[in-house]
Amino acid sequence: MAEDTRLDLSERRSTELYVRGIEQLGSDNPVSRTGGLAALERLADNDPSLRETVTDVVCAYLRASHFEDDEMVRRSAQLLLHDHLIPESKYSFVKTYWSVGMIILTGAQLNSFALDCGLIDTVHFDKCDFQGGASFRDLTIRGADFMGAKFTGDTTFENSRLQKPVFIGAVFDGAANFDGAEFGNCPDFTGASFSRGCTLKGARVFDRDGMRGSLPEGWKLGPRNSDGSYGVLPATNDDADKHAQVGNTLT
Repeated sequence: MAEDTRLDLSERRSTELYVRGIEQLGSDNPVSRTGGLAALERLADNDPSLRETVTDVVCAYLRASHFEDDEMVRRSAQLLLHDHLIPESKYSFVKTYWSVGMIILTGAQLNSFALDCGLIDTVHFDKCDFQGGASFRDLTIRGADFMGAKFTGDTTFENSRLQKPVFIGAVFDGAANFDGAEFGNCPDFTGASFSRGCTLKGARVFDRDGMRGSLPEGWKLGPRNSDGSYGVLPATNDDADKHAQVGNTLT
C-alpha cells in the first residue's frame, strides 16, 4: 500500500507539472513560455514514458505558435529537439537522449534549424519553411518526408543516412549539399528545384528498386558496388555542375 501510494503521488505530481508546463506555453509572456519548455524538458528527462508526448507538444508549438515576440522561445524549442535527439553514445557531452518514433513539423516555419547527428525513426518536414539555412549533417532517419519544403538558405545533408527520402516539389533557394549521403531507397526529387546547385559527391543508394524516384539533373546512378550500393555520379562532365532542375528519372 505504501508503494502504491508513492507511485500515485509521483504520477499525480508528473501530471501537475505537465499541465503547468502546457499552461506556461500558452502565456503571453515569452519568459513564461521558455520556462514552460524547460519544465517539460525536465519532466521528460525524469520520465522516459513522457518523452514522446513532450516531443509532440514541442513540435505542435513550432507548428502553431503565433506570438510576435516568439523568436527566443522558438529557438529554445528547436534546440530542445536537437539536444535530445542525439544518441548519448555518439557524443559524451549531449543531454539525455530521447528515443522517439516520430517528429511532425508539417508546415512549420523554422529558422536556422539543425538536427546534426540526430537519430530518429521518422520525420515529417513536408511544407516546412526553412529560413536562414538548415543543417542535417550525419542525421540518421528511416522515413524522411520533405515534400514541398522550402529552403531559403544553404542546406546540408552531408554524410546523412536517409532510408526513404522524399523531396518532391522541394525548393532549394540556397546551395544543397548531399555529399556522402547514404540513401536506403532511391531518393525522390521529382519537381524539386535548385537555384544554386545540388551536389551529391560520394553519395550512395542501397536499394534502387525499393522505391521509384528521381535524382537531380546532372546526376545518375553508377554501377553496383561490392557492398551492394550504387554510387551517385555526374551524368556527364559538362553537366556535373548544372543542377538547377530535377528531371533525371531513375529507370
